[in-house]
Amino acid sequence: MDRRLNGLNPLSYIGVNPYTPPELVVHPRPPTQNDLANFYLGTIWIDNGTNNPPEAENIWLLVAALGNVATWINFGGGGDLLSLTGDVGGPVFGDPAHNIDLIGDAGLEVIGDPATHSLVITSTGGGQFLQTLTGDAGGPVQPDGAGNINTLGTANRITTTGNAGTHTVTWDIGGEVADQYTEDVGVAVPALNNLNIFGAGGITTSGAGSTVTISAEGAIATTYTADAGVATPALNNINVFGDGGTISTSAAGSTITISSTLPVYATGLFTPVLAFGGASVGITYSRQNGIYTRIGNVVTIGIDILLTSQGSSTGVATVSGLPFPATSALADQDLFMTSINILNYPAGTTTLHAAVATATTTFFLDGTGSGVGVAQMSDTNFTNTAHIKIQGSYFI
Repeated sequence: MDRRLNGLNPLSYIGVNPYTPPELVVHPRPPTQNDLANFYLGTIWIDNGTNNPPEAENIWLLVAALGNVATWINFGGGGDLLSLTGDVGGPVFGDPAHNIDLIGDAGLEVIGDPATHSLVITSTGGGQFLQTLTGDAGGPVQPDGAGNINTLGTANRITTTGNAGTHTVTWDIGGEVADQYTEDVGVAVPALNNLNIFGAGGITTSGAGSTVTISAEGAIATTYTADAGVATPALNNINVFGDGGTISTSAAGSTITISSTLPVYATGLFTPVLAFGGASVGITYSRQNGIYTRIGNVVTIGIDILLTSQGSSTGVATVSGLPFPATSALADQDLFMTSINILNYPAGTTTLHAAVATATTTFFLDGTGSGVGVAQMSDTNFTNTAHIKIQGSYFI
């Protein structure tokens, strides 16, 4: 059982811990935080140099020795500050007058008020102070000796304007900057403020400083051969004219448009798509062919569809994928349709036809008969081996 040995050493015990008598040290100065070697906790230090004979304020007691730092309590010192510790550097102890001075650094000042026993830390200008400013690259920037961080623009590109009244800095671009570049084919959009320019087809590019040079790998043509005759540039210009009859030309900016008064002619293939209720779930084909010829505003088509499965979609039957949308000047335009293999005609109908919907590339499949109105076909009129052919012309 431990019992405190009152009256001899308040930090000593008897029992488990052996009693160590207090040590008495006499020096002509007060102890410091470095005075801990060969001293026991509870050592009494008498300073006989400050006052002689010593007074109560010259008597000290060692109460802690942690991290090679001694803590001495002054018996007669009242509520004096022992130490003050900052973010780094360790504890700071008072001077012989028991004071620890707090001093401001660049851009800071410390104001003490004895009446309120307080310290106020503020910037030298009296307002809030900036610690750091960090940009996209380069790390944080700290203020200079006056507490300022200067923001500067780049020549002929970025400008900065400060407004002391609103405490703001405005960054601005020195002129308009394009956010995309339209070429003969496609549009280029800068990435990370960079736009790459590469050559192709006999063209090479090179960069130096702020200049990009575009060069031809070989000789640049000095003449241009047409269907009839050869054109030679005059003052780097070539004039493009129509024939005064069916061909005409027009220019806008860097674009020349050549037009013809002759009817437009085109021919090609397309893929017709069968749907029920607007969906084509599970529909498979053995043949799915479409062909067209356009002359002016008239398109003639031929369609051959042979199913291997009509799928699971339900609803009104439609075929989409026509090469050109029908004109909006006419109501639904009819095309001739025939059925091969098994196709269930709508009740009471004997003839099938396709109706191109106005201003669309889709047509409906209908049935008609004597004394029977138009009946739209649906999934119930088809089988897994249904075969339909459609031919006809429509206006666009």
